[in-house]
Amino acid sequence: MVVWLTIVHSSLAQITVQKGKVVSESSSLISSNTPIVNYGEIVQRGTLSTESDLLNYGNYDATQGSLALQGSNQRIVSDSLTVAQLHIKGGNVKILEGKLEIKSSLYLEGGLLQVTESSQLTLDEQVAINQNNETSYVWGGVCHRGNGSKFFPVGTRDVYAPLTLTNVQGNNPLVKATYESIDGNPYWTQTQLAGTYDGSPVTITFNSNNPDYEAYAQLLSITAGPASQQTDIVLGSSLLRQDQSRYTLASNQPTSLPWISVGFTTEELQEEVYVPNAFSPEATNPEDKAIKVYGRYLSFNNFHFGVQDSWGKWVYQTTSLEEATQTGWTTAGLNASTTKFRYVVSGRFLSGNSFQHSDIIVKF
Repeated sequence: MVVWLTIVHSSLAQITVQKGKVVSESSSLISSNTPIVNYGEIVQRGTLSTESDLLNYGNYDATQGSLALQGSNQRIVSDSLTVAQLHIKGGNVKILEGKLEIKSSLYLEGGLLQVTESSQLTLDEQVAINQNNETSYVWGGVCHRGNGSKFFPVGTRDVYAPLTLTNVQGNNPLVKATYESIDGNPYWTQTQLAGTYDGSPVTITFNSNNPDYEAYAQLLSITAGPASQQTDIVLGSSLLRQDQSRYTLASNQPTSLPWISVGFTTEELQEEVYVPNAFSPEATNPEDKAIKVYGRYLSFNNFHFGVQDSWGKWVYQTTSLEEATQTGWTTAGLNASTTKFRYVVSGRFLSGNSFQHSDIIVKF
């Protein structure tokens, strides 16, 4: 049985294809606001625009068709579904459970496409990705087939962090990319699923409120590493763009290693920290009236600076690196007879190396 459809508007509780074959002509538009359940065979050559679930348990051929998803928490369930074009519209979240392959175009016009952990979204070698932005992207993994430049519009529920493999090398590779944030640091994974993958230079874009990134943006570098080890490899990189807390970096070297992240180029840095051990409230030089922290390439994170009197009582404490280096301890309100103090400073350098120093401070 073959049923030819032109335009179908349904107010039924559910549209079900129990058996037989349903074919849509190339000029047709199938519009539905009810779930579509397929146990038979659907050949779609036109456009299916739906706000409801599409549950495919049979054969569904849309290699010459277009699928437009416009619903909220809308599910696409299928063991195997191939479409020429996929449109994500209308905001909200669309959920893929199963396997979906796109042959021609992916349009991210509004809303997130969530690819569950056990599912697979595959973009064929020539797929064009259009209109992606910080409100419309793929939440989860994206698989890209073929060589050359491959763009992955990936992110998490609240963060868009696209990855570009700028020159994929290998023999018919199929590479999957995902993004996650660990302790506030960005991480991408790249996984070879088929063929051979010899690596690629990468370009990454991400948001971060890490104050170290803002203060030392020119020292940011792309790093990569194997899944079984913690040691990272610096790929070298250039900062292409910094727009407040959003950064775009491009690596100087290719990689095929499983994870990609961000670090600092610190090999040639002379990291140091210093606190004076004497001060005078009557000094003519303002720098000699206060106790500040001086240093190079100090991290803003996990920093502490404090001063104790001779009985061990804290007279000053701060966790702000900016305050400690710009203002410091001004000694205001202290007993004039107290002449000896002790400072304690601790934290980390950009390299990750920790420091902790303590010494006597004398008032003149």
